[in-house]
Amino acid sequence: MKYDVTIGMPIYKSRPYIERAMLSALDQTYPSIEFLLVDDAGDDGSIDVILQLKSQHPRGKDIRVISHDKNQGVSFSRNEIIENAQGTYLFFMDSDDEIRDNTIDLLMSQATKYEADFVIGSYEKIDLGESESNIGIQNCNCCKKINWLLMLIVNMVEYRLLHVTI
Repeated sequence: MKYDVTIGMPIYKSRPYIERAMLSALDQTYPSIEFLLVDDAGDDGSIDVILQLKSQHPRGKDIRVISHDKNQGVSFSRNEIIENAQGTYLFFMDSDDEIRDNTIDLLMSQATKYEADFVIGSYEKIDLGESESNIGIQNCNCCKKINWLLMLIVNMVEYRLLHVTI
């Protein structure tokens, strides 16, 4: 594999969120990351934001975009990410997600330490409401009251599971 990790992100009508989501991904401290984005034929200018980041961000050379001629849906887009990922591990993000700058570093350190194929951490849901001034944090109380990460790193070969609290 060319990269240690692929961050895969389906994109469809995400203009209000995509720059923040992408900057949180691009600003990761972990060095070996491919950013694989699937433009699912949204017409709101999300792809223009991506192309600007690709040309201006220091990690822009690691951004790869697959574009659809017509909308195929998020499941199709995620399957396309799985098929085209060049990373040993895969981390899914939605186009309105944001991650801390050390997220991949923390997950990869645990994956390496325990030779895990799946690494799951915790997450916080932030409801932006109508505007960013309405931010409120909601905790998920599933899985024995532990917050689980919606995003998953997957080793494509074998499957061992490790939970990491971030």
